Amino acid sequence: MTLGRLNVLTQVAVVLVAIFATCSFAQDKQEPKLDGVKCFLMPKKDVKKDVSVTYGDHTIYLCCKSCVKKFEKDPSTYTTQANQQLVQTEQVKQKKCPISGGAVKDDQTTKVNGVEVKFCCDKCKGKVESAKEEEKAGMVFGKDAFEKGFK
Repeated sequence: MTLGRLNVLTQVAVVLVAIFATCSFAQDKQEPKLDGVKCFLMPKKDVKKDVSVTYGDHTIYLCCKSCVKKFEKDPSTYTTQANQQLVQTEQVKQKKCPISGGAVKDDQTTKVNGVEVKFCCDKCKGKVESAKEEEKAGMVFGKDAFEKGFK
């Protein structure tokens, strides 16, 4: 093979790698799904794409600047709600059971505040389903559970 032909092949390979890397990166940075997402500080109002706050490596969407100020004043107060929204907007995906940290099964699901959650077994699923309504979100989207089950 001649040196000139080798240089052309190298250039083509570099271009293909750059295109593939760009496409892969673009897929990772999809727009969050905001349709039907309500502000967790004012639950009757829809969130707005241009009203947001940084939360860890992600973005939380709210309905107005007043809610942004309230959230920023003490974000730790809203950990469960913020984590739920990250799942609801598909910025974060469920990887494991939020109760046990075990592998999830497609036939072990239930909805928590309208968000489908998977579990490893009927025992973990049942634990959440039998809890009081106001406790379910904390069991699944609270700090420790969220770290076990979502990435």
